[in-house]
Amino acid sequence: PTTAKYSPFLDVTRIVCVGLVCVDHGDPEFAKWNVILVQGWVLQFLFLVCGVCYGMSKKSLLGYELRLLKYAILGICINWSAWLLMGMDWKHNFFGVVFHIWFIVGIMGYALILYPL
Repeated sequence: PTTAKYSPFLDVTRIVCVGLVCVDHGDPEFAKWNVILVQGWVLQFLFLVCGVCYGMSKKSLLGYELRLLKYAILGICINWSAWLLMGMDWKHNFFGVVFHIWFIVGIMGYALILYPL
């Protein structure tokens, strides 16, 4: 048996949470009715899962932050290209382009703040 500790339930939890966030953001009716009470627990649970995964990781803080920075840059580029393809006004609403990436920036900040613990 391998000595690496893999916890598939964390991946499943993360996938379910991200899927619920996508449904909540993707259809205003779901957000309006707060289906499955998504607005009350999903993001908090996602932050918790990310913290557990970082705690189990062998990566250094710098390696973790750089990996998250790559994801953030990639996500911003993908969102920006979608806005360009759709002909949307990204120049006057750049926050809308970056909106979904703030979660990653938050994880980066929390990892940096909580690293000494």
